[in-house]
Amino acid sequence: QALDVRYAFISECLDAPPTRVRSFAFWEGKEFGEEFEYNLRGTPCELVIESNSYRCFPTQIQTLFPEEKDEFEAMEAQSYAGIPLLTSTGNLLGHLAVLDDKSMESNERNRSILEIFAARAAAEMERLQVEDELRVSETKFATAFRASPDAIAISNLDDGTYIEINDRCLQMLGYD
Repeated sequence: QALDVRYAFISECLDAPPTRVRSFAFWEGKEFGEEFEYNLRGTPCELVIESNSYRCFPTQIQTLFPEEKDEFEAMEAQSYAGIPLLTSTGNLLGHLAVLDDKSMESNERNRSILEIFAARAAAEMERLQVEDELRVSETKFATAFRASPDAIAISNLDDGTYIEINDRCLQMLGYD
């Protein structure tokens, strides 16, 4: 709504170096659309990802990107702007793109709006990735802790209260 565009989507890179992306939020003007995956080759998105910078094609994207002409015609898309989504350390996560069925101004206001949304989307994507990594790490630790042939106990340093004890420790102490 801030950009008055018909389509907007956020994608994540599926491989490295990026050749495919998957959308996980796609706005179709009045409602959210189905998620989709696609090859970057021959798309304006490829140029955003490769240059790692904001790109705007204010008119004629059907002519500029003939490999995507059928898709753009089906969407009635005439213009495109995109910006990469980067982690706090500058690593590429994906990109945010908007398309419209009319010409789009390439100006500082529109670029700034996309930068703000991109920063917020990237921060959320990075947070979700960290949560996933933490979950995997916790699962690995829990599996190793429970399956260890050694007696292991985790206790509170203040009062010595046991927080977690594995089966081998219980057996060694005579508990079940």
